[in-house]
Amino acid sequence: MSLKKLLKNNVFMLVLSIAFMIALCIIAFVYSVKAGIISTILFICYIIYVMIYSYFGSGEIKNNLAGKSLASHTFDFISDMNVPVLLCDSRGSVSWYNNAFRELFSETTFKIGDSGKSISDDIDISRFEKACKDADSDNYILAKKDNRYFRIHPYYIETMRKNFWLAVWIDSTEHEELIKKHIDSNVLVAYAAVDNINELSSGIQQDRYREISAKIYNVLNDWVNSMHGIIKEYERDKYLIFFEDKYIGQQFESKFDILDKINDLSEDTDGVPLTVSIGIARVFGSGLDEKEEAAKNSLQLALQRGGAQVVVKNRNDNEFFGGRTKTIQKRTKIKSRVVANELVSLISKSSNVLIMGHANPDFDAIASCVGIARLAMSRGREVKIIEDLDNPNFSICREKLSGIKEYDKIFVDKVYGQELLKPDTLVVISDVSNVSIFESPEIYRNAENVVVIDHHRQTQEFTKNHAITYIEPT
Repeated sequence: MSLKKLLKNNVFMLVLSIAFMIALCIIAFVYSVKAGIISTILFICYIIYVMIYSYFGSGEIKNNLAGKSLASHTFDFISDMNVPVLLCDSRGSVSWYNNAFRELFSETTFKIGDSGKSISDDIDISRFEKACKDADSDNYILAKKDNRYFRIHPYYIETMRKNFWLAVWIDSTEHEELIKKHIDSNVLVAYAAVDNINELSSGIQQDRYREISAKIYNVLNDWVNSMHGIIKEYERDKYLIFFEDKYIGQQFESKFDILDKINDLSEDTDGVPLTVSIGIARVFGSGLDEKEEAAKNSLQLALQRGGAQVVVKNRNDNEFFGGRTKTIQKRTKIKSRVVANELVSLISKSSNVLIMGHANPDFDAIASCVGIARLAMSRGREVKIIEDLDNPNFSICREKLSGIKEYDKIFVDKVYGQELLKPDTLVVISDVSNVSIFESPEIYRNAENVVVIDHHRQTQEFTKNHAITYIEPT
């Protein structure tokens, strides 16, 4: 037989191409495991496509003896592969599977024509479509079967007669376990602070205070030791803590019962509730300096929400635990006086003052803005309150103030308010701490000097520093 005739033989070409692609896969594995896996998947897809096309793609090939022989060899090769492969039609019904797939689901009874979802919830056409379209999914579905992890790579195959979904199950157990080990070993940074420290130290004798402080440390130390972590007191009754991520799950399950254990010591404090606030940075891929800053901000957020709680900073959001213990009125009064003095000082140093509450204002938001405006007037500063002048609630309040000359021209809209903004303008936000519902988020973002005063629980972190942030939940 001549070489020309030999090259025309489909079976020979199939064997030659398979041998060539196997060699490429081996070379790819030598240079990179990831490249080897990708090459293997593409190789499997290629030979399965040949198989499908040979049977369904062209009547000419199907009726050709060489085409039938090519498909037969392909079927034999795929059937005996160690990689589980499933072929479904466009409705999700099983069209074909190889021996490795049958072995993987040996305890399940199924046959050709059955729904793929009856075999596994992971065999879902809608999930296949999403994996192929979603750029963030890496085009695979992660599945777990018999303590093994698989990355299901779905591929949509169109032929002249019928369309199919090809699902290749790549065993990624070792890879996923390495990922889990990496995540579990991620070091979390936390700050813990005893709430109401001034009340504790002034309300009881120093000997008893030291005894109570030692008990607090012992409870916290036992808690950290249970997670094989490290705790260091860097200031009186303030602690820096390190522990690994693999222990955070049990804390979520217990709702951070460390809060209750500390509070149980309150019977020794003459009626002063004993609580702690904790801020935890659970962020990945960051240095310890970034984690330390995130933990510090989380602790501050916990304190601003009233204390006696844990705030966990994740990559994209915060989680809150606790917060049931009431804050002490004495601490609130002392702190409010300090804040008031700071506010008066800032007003006196500013060229003008802009005040606003939240969008769709209620009466207490408007009234609080009016009260701060009166304070600014008493310091001889030009002051304006930014409001939606067409809002019905505002119209009612404005009518009530119509007889007071000082308030005739004090209200402006946010467009004019933006024009009044100067480098030394003081912007005071009242009755709201969620930037997205400020009357004018733009003025807030453009302002150099900002004060935020609110009595609602804070639900998000601020992205800029403030001259004053005073949030005391009521």
